[in-house]
This record gives sequence, structure tokens and C-alpha cells, in this order.
Amino acid sequence: MARSKPPKQSFAKDTRTTAASEGSLSAFHPTLPFFAHARLSLDAWHIRVLDPSTTQARNEYVLDKGVACRCLAWGNVEKPQHAQEKSKKKQKIDAGAGTTDAMLAAGLSDGSIQLLSPSREGPLQVLKGGHTGAVTGIAFAGDKVWTVGEDGKAIEWHTATGKQLTTLTIDTSNALRSVAVRQASGSDGPCLLAASYTIQQMTLPDGDMAQSYTNHTSPVHALLFATSTQFISAAEDDRYMNLFTLGNNTQDKSFVAEADVKHITVNGATLCAATSEGAVEVFDLQKATTNGASNSSKRRKSMVANASAKITVSRPDSNSTVSVLDLSLRPDGTLVLVWLEGARVVFETVRVRDAEGQLAASVNLVRAPQPVLGAQTADGQLEQSARPYQDGQARIAAGHDEGDFEMADAADEEAEADVADEDSEEDAEPTLQERLHALEVSGNTPAKQKSTSKQVLQVPSAGSLTTVLTQALKSSDTALLESCLHQSDSKIILATVRRLDPVLSVALLEQLASRLARRPGRAGELGVWVRWTVVVHGGYLSSLPNLVKTLSSLHATLSNRAATLPRLLALQGRLDMVHAQIELRREGDVRQTMQEEASDVEYNEGDSDFSDEEEVELEDASELGGLDTSDEGSAEEDSDEDDEAGDFSDDSEGGDAFAQLDADMEAHAAMDDVESEDMEQSDDEAEA
Repeated sequence: MARSKPPKQSFAKDTRTTAASEGSLSAFHPTLPFFAHARLSLDAWHIRVLDPSTTQARNEYVLDKGVACRCLAWGNVEKPQHAQEKSKKKQKIDAGAGTTDAMLAAGLSDGSIQLLSPSREGPLQVLKGGHTGAVTGIAFAGDKVWTVGEDGKAIEWHTATGKQLTTLTIDTSNALRSVAVRQASGSDGPCLLAASYTIQQMTLPDGDMAQSYTNHTSPVHALLFATSTQFISAAEDDRYMNLFTLGNNTQDKSFVAEADVKHITVNGATLCAATSEGAVEVFDLQKATTNGASNSSKRRKSMVANASAKITVSRPDSNSTVSVLDLSLRPDGTLVLVWLEGARVVFETVRVRDAEGQLAASVNLVRAPQPVLGAQTADGQLEQSARPYQDGQARIAAGHDEGDFEMADAADEEAEADVADEDSEEDAEPTLQERLHALEVSGNTPAKQKSTSKQVLQVPSAGSLTTVLTQALKSSDTALLESCLHQSDSKIILATVRRLDPVLSVALLEQLASRLARRPGRAGELGVWVRWTVVVHGGYLSSLPNLVKTLSSLHATLSNRAATLPRLLALQGRLDMVHAQIELRREGDVRQTMQEEASDVEYNEGDSDFSDEEEVELEDASELGGLDTSDEGSAEEDSDEDDEAGDFSDDSEGGDAFAQLDADMEAHAAMDDVESEDMEQSDDEAEA
């Protein structure tokens, strides 16, 4: 079904990026000065819209966490009637001028498509419910948009209402990677091209398959219409780009690059390709058309064409080549190149054809690295510093910070003191006396402390810390940011946060949240930064429209830490109780041990082992001899008493008594021997 007054379509200016390097996607608007760049920042994808002529950011969108951007595509849609009248009054020359609006479509990994505008915040429309897998290709067709995905489906959507108009199941075994649409023009009806490994041509609106093209062995990531009847395809990890005519499954021409083709753009008779080596190769399509019109033998000989020119970007101090991220041929015949300098996007314009329409020769663009921050120094030059910050290499760009003057004066005074002190030592190692004095172990030593030639390095002032922190946040320098976050002085942190730009407070909180989530043990030092940032810049943060989404990671991290407080308090109580029980048991064991040690030894004065044995012998002797003696001690006491009383005349009488006692004991032993012999004899007789 043909339309009346179909909209004009330029097949040569359509540039889309559906397959880019992991973590980065890009796409140029075919006619307007818009460039979209999607990248993975921390744990969320950011989509920025920039103006290639001024390199200024026009808008930025942040996707939900866990959702990845898989493809980008630009298109033009009809403006509402009231918007057209308003634009005529203001006579704007931008995306709002004319009767169409620029629209950016982002295909996501969850199967949805977000329609974005460079002049409005947030998505204009969210298309969802059609794809069950990631969306990998998008193509605009007036106020409609076609999408393909990993589920093998091609779906037509209405951009204003968000409704599905047509659903085609093209390939159920392989994921579709790219799509292109030709609108009705003259006698040519609309058709759809969708590609995985094979390119399928579908007629519209019935969706019947008209032709298939099988000249690639890897997934096709780019499909561009060169004319209303010819299109060009490029595949992953492939140096060949094929030119096809609709209805003919054999390629008309193959263009061979020196390396794998990453991006292509076509305008008129010019084809440009960015390769994996970072170079740009330029091809002439006019030769392909001429060869296609010649006889079959010549056509077979010229089926393959090489690049007519080559464009490279290199550094002045080395032979290294800058890798071109994306490229676009503009309607005026110029080629716009883009590459990355860290987080900065750099644009360069090159003319590929001269005034006579001939392709220009190969060119090597020598470009110096762009500064990270773009801050001008005192002499008006851009400061080029991608190295970590060092105080010894710091340069003063402006003298508005009084803290810098204080640091300079202190340094001058210190230098003068070093020169005046003739007795100062050359090395900074303190003496033993100074160490003892510093450790306060010297007691009352009257010796004086000697000053060293070099003082201990002081903590950087708040002004210098703010400068370093700002540089770290803008350049995403992890090492430089860590050097600031290791500061633990609450006063310096407060002064630093007060001087920080409120716009950078969001980036600082995101960095703090990521570090708290990865290393909970740093909550003590990082919590001070979070507290003062929220307190000082709370007014600015509350004015942000998407504050909840922006600080969701920080809120989740702090909520998880706060949820563990009751369990930690309960654990602390249990540990205190166990510790108290251990101490109580330890004290009880010590007391019991002391009591046992005290009761092990009992000493009685006047007693010994020898006296006990003598007591036993005396008792046995008393039984035999009729003497009443108890022990040696008692005998000695009795003898002493008898001597004192005069019972014995002298010591000889006591000696006779002991001699008699020995005789009695021997007699008693002899009697025992006789009795034992008699008993043995009686036993022998009894046995006999």
C-alpha cells in the first residue's frame, strides 16, 4: 500500500551504531549536530548527547542499574502543532526548529526501548512488552520505529502512542543484530532489512520474505542504504563490506579494509569505514557503479576494491595511533571523526573530497593529547596533566586562595630558618635524645631538644585538598581520590567539602557509596565524608529531580549497615557476658590455687621422721622389758628431769639401762627365730 506524499528520505546519511566495543556505544544524527555516547559508569549506564561543533553537552540520561544499553539510533519525528507555531515565533535554529524533532532511541537489555529528546529530561516514551530478549537494532521510518532483538523478532512501534503496529518473526535460531528500512519512494515500495548471519529482505506492510543474502560468515552489525535500490553491509571480525542490489542475492562489489570493520558511514558516492586498528579508510562508490555497468568479464575482475585514501590520527611525540571511536559523513561532504581522551570526547572535521569532487589523498592528523580538566594556567595555556598529583610539581594557576599564600609564607620562613641554622644536620633522622624526648621516656633529663633541619610534613591545607579532590572527581582518577579520602581530620574534611562545587557532591557520594559497598571496614573514615557532604550540600541535593535514583546506592549501603546494628548490639552483649564469666572463673581458679598451695605444707616445731622411728622402737622395747618409755625426746626429757631431781647418780646408770634394753631385744628376736623353726618342722612332719 503506497502512501500519498511520502516523506523525503536520505539513504546516504543514515548512520547508526548497533555493535560497538563493550562498555561504550555511539551514534551520530544523520543531519543535525547531535552525537550520542553511551558508556558504563560505575554500575549504571550514562547516555550523553553532545554538539560536535562546540563539544558541549546538551543532555545526559542515566539508566536504571542492572539495565545495559545495547544499541543507539537517531531519527526525526513530526512535531506537535503547538510546538511548530512556537518555534516559528522564536525562529530557533536547533533541534526544535522546523517541523520535526530529533529523537534518540536506546535499545536496552531488558527488551525495552527508551525514546529520548536532546532538549527534555527523561524519556519521552518507553516501548516495552514486545521483545523477550535484548534489543540489538533500531531504525526510524517517519513517526514509526522498527526494532529487532535477540528473540529473532522485528517489531514496528508508533513513537507517539508507544503501541505495537507490526510483529514479524524472522529468525528463531539466531539473534538479529541490525535493521534498516526503506520507505516508499516513487514506484519502489517500502521494505525492511533484518540481519543476523543472513540478511533477510521483507516487503511491507504484509511482511513477506522477498530475498535473502548469505555472503557473511559472522553476525552483520551494520546495514546502510546507499541508494534507494542498493545497500551496504558489514559484519563482525570481517574486513569485507558488501554492496548489494535489492532483489539480487549476489553482491555487486566488495570493499576490503586493512583491518576488521567497526563502523561505516556512507554519503553519496563516498564510503568511510573505521577499523579495529583505529584508522579510517575511504572508498569510492562511483567506481563500483561503473564496474557494475560494464560487461560480465570485467565485472568479475573488479569485484573487490581497496581503499582510495586513509586517514589516521597520531601523537606528536610518538608513532602511536589514536583509535577512532566513530565517524559520520555530513551533508556538506565533510567527515567528522570522534575519539576519547580519557573521559573527554574529542571531535575532528576532515574534508574527504576537494572542490572538484575528487577524493583527497591520505592524511595523517597529528594531535596532542587534550587536557583532562581543560583548566587554563597563568600563561593562558591548557594544563596537560594526566599524572597523579604531587606537591613538588604543583603550579599556582590563580592567587585568589588565601590558604595558598599562607602555605607559601610558611615555606619561605622554613627555608630562611634552614639557612640561618648552621648547626643543623643534613639528614632528617632524629638523634637518640630527640627520640627519647618525643616518646616522653627521658624522665627529668634537663637536656634541650635540638631542632632538625627538616620539619615534619604538615597535612595539606583545605584549599589544596579541595583542588585535588575536584581534579580527582572530574578526571575519575582513583589513586588521586584515594589520597584525599585517607584524610581523617574532621575539620579538614568539613573545610574541604564546604569549598567543593555542589555539582560534584553527587559524584563524591557515588564514589563513597561504591567504596562502602566493596569494603565495609572503611565505614569509619568514609562515614565522616558522607556526613559532611550531606550536611553542607543538602540544599543542592534536595533540589535534584532524580535524587532518589541518583543516591539509591548510598541509601541501600547505609540501610544495610544500619540493619546490622541490633544484631551487633546483641552480639556485643553476649561477648561482654562471656568475657565477664571468663574473668570470674579465672579469679576463682587463682584463689583456689593459692589456698591449695597454703595447705600442702604443715610444719610442727619439735617433730621429725627420726623421732617417730625411735618412738616405735621404744614402744616395742617397753612391751618386752616392762619399761615405760615413749620416745627419745621423752627419754631425754625424763633423764634431764631425773638428773635435776637426783634420781640417777650419774650417766653410767642410764647407759646400763640401755644396754639391758638391747639385750632384751636380742633375746626376743632369738625366741622368734626358735618359734619359726619349730613351726616349719611341724609343718614338714605333717606333710610327711
